[in-house]
Amino acid sequence: MNGELERLTGARIMNLSVVGGGITVSSLLFEYFLSRHQTRSVVYVVDSFTFYSADWNERRLQDRRLFARAPFDPALVALLVESPAPRSVAFDYAVGFSKINNRDRFAPDTSPDERSRFDRQYRPVAQVDEERLAYLYPAQIDTGTFQYYLTQFEGLIRTAQLRGIELIVVKPPIPERVHRLIRGEAQFDSALKGVLDRHGVELHDFSGVANDDRLFQDTDHLNRAGVLEFYHAALAPLLTRKLRHQR
Repeated sequence: MNGELERLTGARIMNLSVVGGGITVSSLLFEYFLSRHQTRSVVYVVDSFTFYSADWNERRLQDRRLFARAPFDPALVALLVESPAPRSVAFDYAVGFSKINNRDRFAPDTSPDERSRFDRQYRPVAQVDEERLAYLYPAQIDTGTFQYYLTQFEGLIRTAQLRGIELIVVKPPIPERVHRLIRGEAQFDSALKGVLDRHGVELHDFSGVANDDRLFQDTDHLNRAGVLEFYHAALAPLLTRKLRHQR
């Protein structure tokens, strides 16, 4: 899919995303990327659930599987030491203990989605949808937690703009029936847009694009046909237009 998006846009694209990774994880990866690379643009895909809990942020960095295939780099050690993650995360990465004891180190570097689910069509089941959202979203949204991660996001915006990097913020497709089940999504959009407006960044809301049920492999993840339709209908034209303006 990365290669297909490069073909459609004519751009060189490096995917820095992490499954279930919120702004804390994204900021770390962005800073690490900038230690060795340059770019004209960064596409940030926004999911509201990642702004509501440490599970997708500080605690996500504690998942040692994230670093299982990362070669040793002092720059990453330094960033992990300065990150909100416990010092044990930086120590484990530096000594390589989890890599040595990783029983899956010889397994193909593919996710379950790629191996078995990417080509299937999901048949909506109300109970499954509700259980999925209960897993992603807290029972009650804590305003302080939300503002904390929104402030981190604003820091990422500033970092990008200080380096002359254009930030392209995108909300991905989601089935309408699922969108209706998400509590406080309108308030989230309003708060997010307020931050983006302060920095002159546009929100590209594609939640209603390529969101037919047949285009999903589960409650909220596009399947292969869905990704390709999203690319052709929305993401590729947006990136192509942005690149044209930069030349």
